[in-house]
Formats: sequence, structure tokens, C-alpha cells
Amino acid sequence: MHAELKQTLVDRYPDLLDLEAGPWRPGMSFTYRVGADGWFDLLDRLFQKIATLRIGCRITAVKEKMG
Repeated sequence: MHAELKQTLVDRYPDLLDLEAGPWRPGMSFTYRVGADGWFDLLDRLFQKIATLRIGCRITAVKEKMG
């Protein structure tokens, strides 16, 4: 995912994303490969829904497996 899109998610969901352990800390990247920018809308909608639930969870990893 391009750095700008990654930073947008970090800016929008700072309380949801675990910035110390997650793949969004400096120097790290999301772990999916092909068409990574296409995942931005999906992740944005998912994070938005999770944030509205207010369940107190933190996201520490996002990865594609056997995509």
C-alpha cells in the first residue's frame, strides 16, 4: 500500500490501530502484495465499522493469506 494511503488510515483511526505493535509503525508496511492499494477502501470501511462498535479492541496486524 502506498505510504499516503497507509498514513490516511493511521490518521483516521489512531485509537483503533496499535501503532506500537502494528504494521503501520515507521518503516513497516501492510503485508498484502498484489493490488495493495485496492484494499484501502475495504480496510477503511472495516475500520470504520469496528470503530463505531466501541468494543475496545486494537488492530495489530493486517495481512492477506492465500489471496
